[in-house]
Amino acid sequence: MKLGNSSTEEPGDSGTENNYLIYSKMDLEKLKTCVEACEQCATDCDTCSTDCKEEKGHEHCVIECNSCANTCREFIKAFKSGDDVAIKAAAKKCADACETCAAECAKHSHMDCCKKCADSCRKCAELCKSLCA
Repeated sequence: MKLGNSSTEEPGDSGTENNYLIYSKMDLEKLKTCVEACEQCATDCDTCSTDCKEEKGHEHCVIECNSCANTCREFIKAFKSGDDVAIKAAAKKCADACETCAAECAKHSHMDCCKKCADSCRKCAELCKSLCA
């Protein structure tokens, strides 16, 4: 996975250490783990939204999944900006959206997509919250 501003290399690759100094106040490994969780969460939310579109009584599920996926992508965009303040604000917003989505999807846990989405959202929320501490 390529992380950071415009660098196409991973931290520790020759010549890229300076590109990651912008994350000096935040733990880069923690950030990378959160970005990966947000990527997975957005994917799982997209899948759940698509799978639930035609299901009666799942209208709120679709809305929350779409909102959560967008918020996860906003966090990833904030991460790429390298701005610690923007990252923390986006992490808080993402954690809140993920918790809301997880609660909605948990109502439909008899469906595999909803169960997977709820689990993914809970994990993402936990990791995002850890960045705000």
